Amino acid sequence: MCYRFSMKIIFMLILIYYTLCGYSASRSLYLKKYANEKKTALVIGNSNYSGQLSKLQNPVNDATDVKDALEKANFEVLFLLNANQQQIDEKLREFSDKLKSSAIGLFYFAGHGIEIDKQNYLVPVDADIRDRYKVKYKTIAVAEIVNRMKNSGTRLNMLVLDACRNDPFSRGGGGLAPISTARGVFIAYATAPGSVAADNANEKNGLYTKYFLKTLKQKNLNQRDFFYIIKKGVYNESGGLQTPYISDGTIGDFYFYIDKDDVKTVYPSNTNVAPDELLWREIESSHDYVDFEFFIDSYPNSKYVSIAKFKIKKLNSSASYTGIKKANLKQVWKDKRTGLVWQVSVKKRKYTLRSANRYCKKLVLNGQKGWRVPYIKELMSILTPNAYKNTKSWTKKSYIKRDLLESNIMPYQLFWSNTYDPDNLSQAWLIDFSKHEINKQYITAESYVRCVEN
Repeated sequence: MCYRFSMKIIFMLILIYYTLCGYSASRSLYLKKYANEKKTALVIGNSNYSGQLSKLQNPVNDATDVKDALEKANFEVLFLLNANQQQIDEKLREFSDKLKSSAIGLFYFAGHGIEIDKQNYLVPVDADIRDRYKVKYKTIAVAEIVNRMKNSGTRLNMLVLDACRNDPFSRGGGGLAPISTARGVFIAYATAPGSVAADNANEKNGLYTKYFLKTLKQKNLNQRDFFYIIKKGVYNESGGLQTPYISDGTIGDFYFYIDKDDVKTVYPSNTNVAPDELLWREIESSHDYVDFEFFIDSYPNSKYVSIAKFKIKKLNSSASYTGIKKANLKQVWKDKRTGLVWQVSVKKRKYTLRSANRYCKKLVLNGQKGWRVPYIKELMSILTPNAYKNTKSWTKKSYIKRDLLESNIMPYQLFWSNTYDPDNLSQAWLIDFSKHEINKQYITAESYVRCVEN
């Protein structure tokens, strides 16, 4: 028994030794080849929006701190704060010109982002968008930025979008649409496509940028490890309510910092273990489904993808009410599938959409603040395909998840969402849980509200 145990330890030490040797060799060669390559970044932070878009607290702080951190990492940084459309267009042209003589490009944006017809747009502070047809003329298309970076001749590019903020103007329930993987470009979202990210109003930086800055201080991380660490940190601190998303089209590695003392000796090259195999060995016993999502994002064609998907399904099905005391489950309920935390006991009072937003903002449940009116996609996530009996409802039934059914004590069950009709911003979408219908009505009309946690 002792002999087997010893041999196992020896085998693991040998594996670790050769793995580290390979990484050290890789970093040594990287330093030798890329130590003096030129790096250019464009950093934009928009907070002071006018018109129908809400002002944001963090983006100016975020962009300023990212600029300072990138300059320390030897980037030449082009920088804009509270920029209008003309200023962004001009700076993008300058950025494109500089990329032609650079090896590494990085674009960072913090502010409002919206999605129309599966296309993403970044919003200048002066954008006056009254209907969806003006979006492409008043904003900056993310696809244009990606194309500029792809066609610049750089070795590797990174696009960081901390632009999925909560705001009533967000189309499709808030958030940004997924971007097809662009060859040579690493795209990092602050949160998953179609979802929204908190502005983190109680801190200087938004949650995603907080971890971007924190991780930037670490050495010996290539771009994949770097953004994975950010992803896991944001996910953990948000209790699973915000999961950053990664789209990796890069070939080769980039390091913000390398510990030169750690790689002075060039060791023998690594064994012929495939990268997906090495990563799988590291995460296969993990109890965090984010690890397996990252694996699938990084190696979509790996033989381990089907196992990773199975593990994600299994871990999600056994998810617990993290951070919620069982004694208080009647006040709040966490949806295991989406990770959203919902108000259970709703008031019989009806609200205009404006007053509903005020109510949720002031709401305190389980001692927690930070509640809001849900977006239509979030509200649809608690809509069931089949009805349950509800004697209080005028239809004698409800189409809502069982854990929330008992609190639907009103005859009519029309609940507000915070998603406006893109063709008529004086109306917003709502759901009738007594009839399984999605409707829209004027925001000055009155309906019920069920708050969701930020």
